[in-house]
Parts: sequence; C-alpha cells; structure tokens
Amino acid sequence: MRQKHIAFFLEPAYGHIIPTLGIALELIRRGQRVSYAVTSEFAPAIHRIGAHAVIFKPLQTRSKVLAEVLPNPSMIDDRASALNELVRERTEDSLPQLEAQYHDNKPDLVIQDECEDIAGRSLALKWDIPHIRLFPTIIPPNLERSFADGQLVLVPVPRFFQKRPEHLGRHFKFIGFIPEGR
Repeated sequence: MRQKHIAFFLEPAYGHIIPTLGIALELIRRGQRVSYAVTSEFAPAIHRIGAHAVIFKPLQTRSKVLAEVLPNPSMIDDRASALNELVRERTEDSLPQLEAQYHDNKPDLVIQDECEDIAGRSLALKWDIPHIRLFPTIIPPNLERSFADGQLVLVPVPRFFQKRPEHLGRHFKFIGFIPEGR
C-alpha cells in the first residue's frame, strides 16, 4: 500500500497545533507521511514526532483581529465584515507561500482549521483532494449550522463541554485532547 501524505494546515498557535500531535504521531506510527504548515517556532515540536515542518510566514493579523473583536460588542455586523476582510488578506498572503512549498509534494488529505485564514481549505479544493476540518474550541451555538453537512469535523474539546451538543450532527467527531504518546 502506498504511503499517504497527510498535511495539517492549522493556525500557528499552541491551542491549534499541540492537540493534534497525538493524531499525527499515530498516523506516522501507521506508516503515513505527515507534514504541518507552521511558523518556525513550532518546527521543533513537529520534528520531535517525526513529521515534516513546512515553514511559512503568515501575515500577522492577531492584534487587528483582537482590536475588532473586543471593543464595541454592539457593532456585530461591522465586526464580522472587518474580520472577514482580515481572513481574506491573510489567506491571500498565505496561499502563494504554501502552494509553492507543496508544489512538488501535494498531500493526499488536508486537515485544516479556519481561524484566521482558509488557505488549507482553498488548496484542498484547488488540488481536488479530501479535507477534514478541525475546530479546536467550543463550537458557538450560532455557528453549528455553518459547517457543511457531511464534511468531517474533528473537535479536540470533548462533547460534554459543548454548549448544545444535541444540535451537532454526526459529522462532528469529538476526539478530545490527544497529547503525544496517548
């Protein structure tokens, strides 16, 4: 059987990457090839489990995102529009970097989240390869319908922590936090 290449396109932040290292470690143990698109600070953790770190430099938008989210909660529509614009800017910056990095090494499967950019999903669609969404936090009740029915969504936060777990379909798989070696 041919070795598959699974690529993780996650927000380069501890709460997004670290909970998936146990999954990646198990995939590697089963003979799969795993890569992570990460910033250089995460490369040691990725290399430690035997995965390949694909280093890129995302546009830094976290301070802009927080500036849009925290003040003025009554301006929800304006904030959503501003946040969507930041996601678009960051995705446009990340896409050419990641496409160049993966040009000769396209994955067979993409595991992606959509925190501050959607480059992973965009590349999976462009390359016509399957993709799985990772949602690393509690799923807000108003967002549960925004997930495409049928697309697998991995959720490291256990089901009992979710606000309305009965409204989440079967395509949500609550895997819990899976640290290395578990």
